[in-house]
Amino acid sequence: MKYTEAISAIRRDTDKKIFLITGEESYFAENARKEIFRRFHIEAGDDGIQRMEGEVELASLLHSINAAPFFSEYNVLWLRNTSLFKEKK
Repeated sequence: MKYTEAISAIRRDTDKKIFLITGEESYFAENARKEIFRRFHIEAGDDGIQRMEGEVELASLLHSINAAPFFSEYNVLWLRNTSLFKEKK
């Protein structure tokens, strides 16, 4: 999907709750993140955002997914540059 199509889909599709943003262009990924946060009324510094980066264990991710939101209406997981989406060698 092209960038403009993705941004339009984020704005339009209110039923979607999971977003996977991939690619080499950090500018486009960051703008997509901002649009997703804007749609759900989330501030980047909110305490309710669980950030995961680098080595992430699948069990830890599943635990976070199943956890009830603590500081906000939504359970927001922001995974960035994790090993989960990379091929194991």
